[in-house]
Amino acid sequence: MFHNVILTRTNAKRSALLAENEFHPKGALFNFFHAMQWEVPSFTTTKTGSAHRPMWHCRVTFRLPDCENVFAFHSAVESVTKREAEKRAALSACQFLKEKYDHFPQKERHSAASVEESRNCEEEESREWSHLEKSPKSILYEFLHISNKLEFAEEIVEKTDGGMKASLSVSWPFEFNTSATRSSRKRAVAVVYWEWLRTLQRAGHFDHQFKPVFHSEEQIRTFKRFQLIPPKVVIPSDLQARMEQLIREYNVLSTTLVDSLERYRIKGIVNRWLADAGENALVEEDDIDDRLDDDKCLNRSHRLYVAAQRLLNSTDPVIEDVRLFRRQLPAFIIKSELLTTLEDHQVVVVAGDTGCGKTTQIPQFIFDDYVAKLKGAECNIVVTQPRRISAVSMANRIAFERAEELGETVGYNVRLSRCLPTLPGSIVFMTPGTFLRSAMFTDKVETISHVIIDEVHERDILTDLLLVYMKQKLAVMPSMKLILMSASIDTAKFSSFFDNCPIISTSGRLYEVEEHFMPDIQRIIGSERKTETTVPTEVLEVDVPLVADVVSWIHGNRPPGDILCFLPSWNDISSVRTAIGSVTDLVVLPCHSKLPLAEQRRIFDRVPSGQRKVVLATNIAETSITVENIRYVVNTGLKKAGVLATVGNWLSHRQQWASQSSQIQRKGRAGRHCEGECFHIFSREDMANMPAFETPAVQTAPLERLLLMTKALFQASDPLEMLSRCMDPPSPQGLESARRLLVGLDIFDEKNELTNVGKYVAHFGCHPFLGIALLYSIVLRCVEPILCIASVYESGEDFFESMPDEKSEVQDLFNWLVGSSYSYHTAMANLCRAAAESSASSADNFDRNSFFATNLLSHKAANFILALKEQFAEELTRSGIVEHADSVLSHHAPLNSFSNHAEMLKAALASGLYENVAKAVHGRVDYRGKIDPDAVRIRECSSKPIRIRRLGKTFMKDNANWWSDWFLYYQKIWNEKSENFVVDGLSMISPVVALLFSGLKPVVVNESFEEPRVIIQLGSVTHLRLQVETFTEAELLLRFRTILHSFVRLFLEHRLAVCELPANADVNAWHSKMLDILSEVVTLKQSKSDLHRYDNFSIESKCS
Repeated sequence: MFHNVILTRTNAKRSALLAENEFHPKGALFNFFHAMQWEVPSFTTTKTGSAHRPMWHCRVTFRLPDCENVFAFHSAVESVTKREAEKRAALSACQFLKEKYDHFPQKERHSAASVEESRNCEEEESREWSHLEKSPKSILYEFLHISNKLEFAEEIVEKTDGGMKASLSVSWPFEFNTSATRSSRKRAVAVVYWEWLRTLQRAGHFDHQFKPVFHSEEQIRTFKRFQLIPPKVVIPSDLQARMEQLIREYNVLSTTLVDSLERYRIKGIVNRWLADAGENALVEEDDIDDRLDDDKCLNRSHRLYVAAQRLLNSTDPVIEDVRLFRRQLPAFIIKSELLTTLEDHQVVVVAGDTGCGKTTQIPQFIFDDYVAKLKGAECNIVVTQPRRISAVSMANRIAFERAEELGETVGYNVRLSRCLPTLPGSIVFMTPGTFLRSAMFTDKVETISHVIIDEVHERDILTDLLLVYMKQKLAVMPSMKLILMSASIDTAKFSSFFDNCPIISTSGRLYEVEEHFMPDIQRIIGSERKTETTVPTEVLEVDVPLVADVVSWIHGNRPPGDILCFLPSWNDISSVRTAIGSVTDLVVLPCHSKLPLAEQRRIFDRVPSGQRKVVLATNIAETSITVENIRYVVNTGLKKAGVLATVGNWLSHRQQWASQSSQIQRKGRAGRHCEGECFHIFSREDMANMPAFETPAVQTAPLERLLLMTKALFQASDPLEMLSRCMDPPSPQGLESARRLLVGLDIFDEKNELTNVGKYVAHFGCHPFLGIALLYSIVLRCVEPILCIASVYESGEDFFESMPDEKSEVQDLFNWLVGSSYSYHTAMANLCRAAAESSASSADNFDRNSFFATNLLSHKAANFILALKEQFAEELTRSGIVEHADSVLSHHAPLNSFSNHAEMLKAALASGLYENVAKAVHGRVDYRGKIDPDAVRIRECSSKPIRIRRLGKTFMKDNANWWSDWFLYYQKIWNEKSENFVVDGLSMISPVVALLFSGLKPVVVNESFEEPRVIIQLGSVTHLRLQVETFTEAELLLRFRTILHSFVRLFLEHRLAVCELPANADVNAWHSKMLDILSEVVTLKQSKSDLHRYDNFSIESKCS
């Protein structure tokens, strides 16, 4: 039974006791019993009341050594929480013990003075570390964590007669043991760690502000000196001797060759004069053929007229339906006005809303008018579309409306695909690039009667150049007509550019489209996800889950009709496609310019009844193409755009808001065939803050390619001056950066004229970087792999099938392809070659498809890349640099005798990639002063860090096996979020490749190190350095570089002459000898020890 039951009488006594003690009453009770080494109290709680209003009661029981009775204490009143009940009961017990033992809650009796004195001492002690930002324990644990030494410290806390005792035992960075007993655990622990912190400070591991010192200042200085020491390249003595001999032979050979070339040049001038005289005589007798041509044209016009009358009078139901459909289009209303205006004006601007039929009808209006006047053969219309897919689809549509097969009077001509009418009197769709290249190298532009530039509002680089070209051409061809068309266009601006030409407008055949904006969309679809609708432009990202939710909601809650979703990039398309998943009866199709034409055309296919099509597209679907049966649009409002850094001529890609005109176009896609709905994943406020029209690409993109094309178009003019005539001219800084690059590549001279090298490069439909690489590959006899690499880059295709569930397998395959060569470029060349061999050797489609499926390769992408490779080979032939395409496509041809030599093809690439050289920097000193000898960062020529696209993780993790610190890359794009460059296509190269072939001029520098060193630096970049044994070796490398580039220029400038000269045998012999020596030089590797020179800079070395 229980005796001496005591209840708490008043709240006042409890409050006084709680105020007297700095701890919880339950804790005080347990601490006292532990200190007295008595049996601890027992707490029993019970719950009463209802489920909605529970009440708690607590009882505390214990025995005292000087009494046999059991004491019980209760919470006086019912409590609403268990903790409150325990606290009330504990307070009752504490009051009893306070009255019974005057030293409670201490173990021993102490005077009030001694307790106060002890407390004051501890408080004074704690003031020693009160100025620290963190507790001593936190500081030291952070120190151990950074040093990866947490297991070297052991802490033990226990209760003793004197209070709480903390013991600390440490074995790193040296043996240390200490302990302290204080009134509380917290104070005891703080004291031992403070003592250890002070000890480490005295040993030099912390400074006077108790900041960790991982390495001494002397170690850091030494480490940084080691970082400045460049890798060493050792040239064997026998190789040096052969290089010297080669240089001497070239000096003799080049003098003789130049004399012979001058005589050959004079002979060529005389031959050309005689040939021109003969041709002029023949021209005077050519009048009969001209009259015959007139007769043919008349016959052609008559046949076109007969065909048109047959079509007009046809009673075929399909033809009648098409005829009725065309008459109902809004564009039909402006037919007479357009034809009348064209009779009196050379240029007309047509602004027609989406769906008015201007793209398909206006070319036919003009053509039919000529045919009706028996002048059909004189009407040759070219319509430019910004994308291949739209050019092909529009040509097919017009051919259908005219009841013809493609190639009769309607055709198209796009990259790697064309179907052209063979007789005059035609409508041909082209991309601006195809049209401009045709204007560069043929005189077919002279036969064109009308040029229609559609979607002119998009203002891509080539469209702006086409506008400049047409303005110049119209001045010398008054009979040519130009029509500018767009759905959303700043009509006054275009009219002003063409001398205030007339403007014709027509409305569209649009149905009403209901618009929804954020945050109303979340309310409509019932989404509880929190989404920021107004975000800073620098961090704009697609809300992938929300987009997927909206698509799924439309599918489950709206009548039949397909969905078009506008997304800014291919990555977003892939992410949304994955997020939508396998929703029943949804057919999800991507639409992106990187896809092959056959894949893009799938979006036009009808889906089976009961299913709904979802097209995930970029701005390609705004105006360029029309997908039937679209009733719902999901518009993220974003686009992917590049911003040009004028000082460095590199791009920074970012996602940003599209213009208001683009948003209107996107909305209109939902109202082409019936009433629709548009779900804008942004607010009305966001819409109001968007720019009215798009910024022209000519002001935001690198301009070196445009500058070269401009020079090829306007050969007698300054290309910078011609581009300054653009409607919105590019910045002078951007033009100058591009000009300097072309001068550095020896494509332009200082007067902005094409060099002999530049005249070749202008023939190639690839970036100037790749054009130079192709020319050097001819001299280095490794053309086929460079053709492969150029085709991969120019295609924009991904060799690998990018299915989400196979990404890891693709990565593994890619890593295997790269292998120990650490070269993206050789991997792509080998993959391209394997795909070509498989396609050529497989007799049936099953074997061929099996090869691609086994290796996770995209058959469509491979076909496009291989076709582009053949086109580039043909362009080499047309330029006159090679005799026929087989001489460069065949792996066994003489021009490919070094195509299996990986370092030779990297040398050819380096010659074109100019300053795209990077070098690894091993080790770093962080902001805490800690040396990390294992850290590796690759920095490009402006010393900014780079991140490797696709193979980056595996590449960097394997740095212990690298055989060189030097790298080559194709292009870099600045990532504003991570503040580094993302590079595409990285290859490890020998330092000698960078020295001999990059556009960075090498110089010998004098630097004082601990021992004499001969340093060669590339350009003004201090981290792009290598060292050799002697100044003689440095001079030899520089002279070897000089003769290499001299021979390449001589070879390219006088290719045909060199081949026909009597001294050709000597040139070939020297050329072969040079290649043999060069193949050894470019494989020279840096010393292995240079890659591991930082192994001694560990934290242990600081602690020793």
